[in-house]
Amino acid sequence: MIKSLLSYTKENVGEFVKYNIFSKNKTTKIYVICYLIFMIVIASVGVITAIVTQMLWFIFATVISVLLIAGAAGILMFAVNKYTKEIYDINSKNGYDAIEITASSIVLKKNEVAKAIADWTAVASADFNSDKAYIVTHDGYLFIISSKDIKEGS
Repeated sequence: MIKSLLSYTKENVGEFVKYNIFSKNKTTKIYVICYLIFMIVIASVGVITAIVTQMLWFIFATVISVLLIAGAAGILMFAVNKYTKEIYDINSKNGYDAIEITASSIVLKKNEVAKAIADWTAVASADFNSDKAYIVTHDGYLFIISSKDIKEGS
């Protein structure tokens, strides 16, 4: 049996959301990077052309490109904050402070008292990112376990 404390903060949830949006989903990450590179190239060409030719249309194109880059960054930040808040608000109500994992079940604890028992089938996914494990259940709960807090039990 593995015993662990649940390390559940907004920062940890934010890391989980960023990991799911950017690191886990390679397609999204590639599209975002390509879009930003494309906009930076357009902005750079616009600035150089505007300086050389002093044409107002290129200055206008540069301003539009910079606004598109800022807009994309703003949308990404909004999405990360929105999902972080939603997941944190839903999950912070559970009040669990520890978790025990056995071969056949997950036991959630509050003040050393077993609060709920979930079979392994209730686990939708388990992801490992840096030194944390993220366990997501089918009913929408996210449990974040830090590797330094894991203790082997008997």
